[in-house]
Amino acid sequence: MLEIIVEQLADIGTKPGEVQVSCSPGLAVIADRAEFSMMLASYLDNALAYAGPPVEIQPAERDGCAEIRVTDHGPGVPASFVPHLFDRFTRAPETEQKAEGTGLGLWIVRTFAHANSGDAWYESGRAGGSCFFLRLPLALAPQDPSAR
Repeated sequence: MLEIIVEQLADIGTKPGEVQVSCSPGLAVIADRAEFSMMLASYLDNALAYAGPPVEIQPAERDGCAEIRVTDHGPGVPASFVPHLFDRFTRAPETEQKAEGTGLGLWIVRTFAHANSGDAWYESGRAGGSCFFLRLPLALAPQDPSAR
């Protein structure tokens, strides 16, 4: 997982300090690599476009799954728009001037998450801002045959 995160940060051209990552090097998910990359890229693009740095990526193991949290410290999502965040072709009217888009990004994230036996959702950040989550099945480490 860490490898894909680093690749995405390089692909979008982040500058030092814009994105903070805290990820265990051994944390891995069972997911299509290209789809996982696209899900992560969408979350990062949105955080940087609508809120700006700093953005935090915090993957962790929770209840047998990998849960990836992408947090920003921007204005957050208007409460009236939260139920529509992951709908197709929807964009909050307040955000249309900040970045271009079709309103498909988060719908694609959730669609790919479901296709990979996971889920995607939003929560308000603890100190303002937005917190987008991605849950995917955790890849178990291969059993060491000598441990038997």
